[in-house]
Amino acid sequence: MPGPHRHLRALLALAVVAALLSGCRSSDGPASARPAVVVTTSIIGELVRAIGGDAVSVRVLIPEGADPHDIEPSATDAARMRQAALVVANGLGLEEGLASALRAARADGVPVLELGPSLDPVDAPGTDHPDPHVWLDPDRWARAAALVVDALADRGIDRTELETRADAWRDQVRATGTDVRSILASVPAGDRLLITNHDALEYFATRFGFKVIGVVIPGGSTLAEPSAADISRLATTMRTSDVRAVFTETTTSPRLVQMLAKEVGGEVAVIELPTDSLDHRDPTYRSLLTTLAHRIADGLATGTNP
Repeated sequence: MPGPHRHLRALLALAVVAALLSGCRSSDGPASARPAVVVTTSIIGELVRAIGGDAVSVRVLIPEGADPHDIEPSATDAARMRQAALVVANGLGLEEGLASALRAARADGVPVLELGPSLDPVDAPGTDHPDPHVWLDPDRWARAAALVVDALADRGIDRTELETRADAWRDQVRATGTDVRSILASVPAGDRLLITNHDALEYFATRFGFKVIGVVIPGGSTLAEPSAADISRLATTMRTSDVRAVFTETTTSPRLVQMLAKEVGGEVAVIELPTDSLDHRDPTYRSLLTTLAHRIADGLATGTNP
């Protein structure tokens, strides 16, 4: 009968083989071949997944329905950013609470792509700070595809495949812009006046022929607080312009716009709009923009919240 030492040597040999096979899988297997891309918002997540396809693993940091201006990363999120092959953010101050984590990722040598600065941003009205909400203009957002293609190609993904998917995605975004224009065609030119909770709709308004005549929260962030005088002035603007609807975002509290509606008096509709996050029921850019357009058109036409 074989002695116990022979059995021990056989077991050790099997353990070594298993370890070698495991090492091969971890270095050459499908999971390790897919660069880990961390993105800040669900809107950017859809873009990167559409262009990267199965070649990338995408993790979104900011939960759907959360305000991107007011999110701070967990320790796990910060670690994921520092270990990622690529981080994609909007930039222009949108992800205020993530700023230090983004700097830390850069300091660790992680490529961080900020889309907003390359999409012809404009300053938020009355400020010297760029408006970060560039994705609400489909023409600008279509141009973001080229930035993602370059960043993913630099991570070793086949550029031809990336370009093919990017072309298809751009076609979808441009078709979405056409759909939005059709939805809004029913709104007369004289009624295309918007009062909003914070200044998120300037790009959308400019692209589709609307005018933002007042915002409750000054500047491009949701973290500022208006004064009582600000609310009173905005109420006067609404009364003199005969605007009976005020638009807020699904990612922010409606408290301030409700205060404004009360100040105006009479029947004022407070209408929630999707702006900063995709809806889990239909997490697509097309759904985001067409829902936004329908709610604006219906709200201005009827003064009621759809």
